[in-house]
Amino acid sequence: MKRNYITSFFISFLLLISFSVKAQITTNININLSDVISVNPNSSIHADPVRFQYKNEGDYNKSQTIIRNSYLIVTATQSFDIKVKADGPNFVGEGNASGSFIPVNVLTVDPSDNNNLPGAVISVINLSTEDQNIVTGADKGNEKQLTIKYIIPQTKSQSPDILGKPGGNYVQTLTYSVVAH
Repeated sequence: MKRNYITSFFISFLLLISFSVKAQITTNININLSDVISVNPNSSIHADPVRFQYKNEGDYNKSQTIIRNSYLIVTATQSFDIKVKADGPNFVGEGNASGSFIPVNVLTVDPSDNNNLPGAVISVINLSTEDQNIVTGADKGNEKQLTIKYIIPQTKSQSPDILGKPGGNYVQTLTYSVVAH
């Protein structure tokens, strides 16, 4: 009987030792982040061009506004600015209007209808060939959507800048830049 107790005790001791023995190993996990500023390909800037139409006398006697929602959809890992500029000093006439020009400053770029950019300074600008901030110091974030209003004020529609120009299409390219603040 004593021998059974000793044997039981010895087996229990071995079991206890085997359960308390363990192996450990460690490893490092790395997370490598890169700064990102991007414009989503689903931004409406990639859709149809902005087209102002002057079809009748009434069109020359009022301001014209074209609103583009989700015009730029920005993802940024840091605060950012958005700049815009015209690639040339004039809208250039095509077809019947070839050789005629409309100065780019007839166009106002207005990003003021944006409430998803807290803390950012929003600026309404008259277009020029110089980079101009329309958004300054926007907080980092994912898919921040920017609505843009393009406006040709009545005063410009009725001025010699537009009124009296040959009928036809006038074209200019705008360049938007999204940069770290």
